[in-house]
Amino acid sequence: MPAFVEQIWAWVLEHPTWLWIPTAVSVTALIGAAVALPRLVAALPADHFLQEGPAPSSMRRKIARNALGLVLAAAGLAMLVLPGQGLLTLLVGLALLDFPGRQRVIRALLKIPAVARGLQWIRKRGGKAPFDLPRGTDSP
Repeated sequence: MPAFVEQIWAWVLEHPTWLWIPTAVSVTALIGAAVALPRLVAALPADHFLQEGPAPSSMRRKIARNALGLVLAAAGLAMLVLPGQGLLTLLVGLALLDFPGRQRVIRALLKIPAVARGLQWIRKRGGKAPFDLPRGTDSP
């Protein structure tokens, strides 16, 4: 075993309390995504991914939407290495955010067949019509 791995392992054994922080974050993200993600996906209109820009809304609503999108995008990024549905959570977070190039990023994520299938599965389980996905994406 390399020396730096032994040093890291020794530090972890000396500071076991620090292991609870990533564990708590991971469990919270997993439970939060399992509860919130299906509700958010079901709340989006079926043509959401065909819209070119965000719908006009009040400043308060826009701030809340962007804050939620930022939290979900950050959680999605974390779940790429932690347990959870990282790509789906990241996609929903990005769909809620307002930023230049948003549609290009969303379309790239929707081209991943597992992401498109996962979104459509969540919609079906929620009793909602499937998403109308942009051309060039793998519509299951």
